[in-house]
Amino acid sequence: MATAKKSSKDPLSLDAISNLLDTKLASLESRLESKAANLESKLARLENKLTTKMSELEGVVRSLDTKLQSQASDIQRHEDKIVTLEKLICEKIHTIETLEKKVLSTTRTVDQYKFKITDLENRSRRQNLRIIGLPEKVESGDLTEFFSNLLWEVFGAEALQAKPIIDRAHRVSRFSATGDKPRAVIVRLHYPREKELSIRLARQKDVTDCKYDSIAISDHAPLKLSIKISDSSINTRSWRLNATLLQDPEFITFMKQQIDIFFSTNYTEEIDRGILWDSFKAFIHGQIISYSAGKRKQRYLDIALLVDKIK
Repeated sequence: MATAKKSSKDPLSLDAISNLLDTKLASLESRLESKAANLESKLARLENKLTTKMSELEGVVRSLDTKLQSQASDIQRHEDKIVTLEKLICEKIHTIETLEKKVLSTTRTVDQYKFKITDLENRSRRQNLRIIGLPEKVESGDLTEFFSNLLWEVFGAEALQAKPIIDRAHRVSRFSATGDKPRAVIVRLHYPREKELSIRLARQKDVTDCKYDSIAISDHAPLKLSIKISDSSINTRSWRLNATLLQDPEFITFMKQQIDIFFSTNYTEEIDRGILWDSFKAFIHGQIISYSAGKRKQRYLDIALLVDKIK
């Protein structure tokens, strides 16, 4: 009896187990499908987010690319400007160098012209004769003719042999009615030898009085000169170089510069050597006299300053 009961319960148990398993499987399938659906929805949301992020990244990349292109364009433009500026600087440097050479050449030319002008002034002044003590307003008519006649009358026909030719004559500074001393007269003689002769003759004679007498016959007033004649003979001393100048380094440098200037200015292949040599001697003679006169003036000025300091 017991065995029969046991065998009758076994099929029910298997069915129950089968049903239970089916139920469990269905539940698992349902749950798996639910999980799969959730996973699919999550994957879809993630895909959407990734798509959005990718689009945003693409926009950022495009923006950065645009900016980089703009920066590259600016850099290229600046490089072009730098290249242009470098070319301009090179051109300006070349222009400046050319101008410096021109300025140097012009400076040398100006120095040469200054030297020539100074030399011409000195040569022109060498023929000037300064007459001191001649009363005011004694000259009349043509001044050159008046002073030519004056020198002719003062020094005599035997000394001058002919009336000196005078290029121009004038009083120094303006006339002052209250002036105590008459103004000096500058007379430029045409020939240097007449100027030198006049100076030597003047050392032998002293004009103590000079005045015009009353007009009696013609329209010219006679000129009266009181002259003291010296007993000493005419001094024919010639110019000599001061040998002490040869010990002055500044004088040696000055002479070298003047010699270079003279030959660079006057030397050519066509010029006669004799004429060049005579011109050089006259030129260097004048430069030595000019240098000595400048030194003498500076020495007198230094002495005067020292005297003022002592006082």
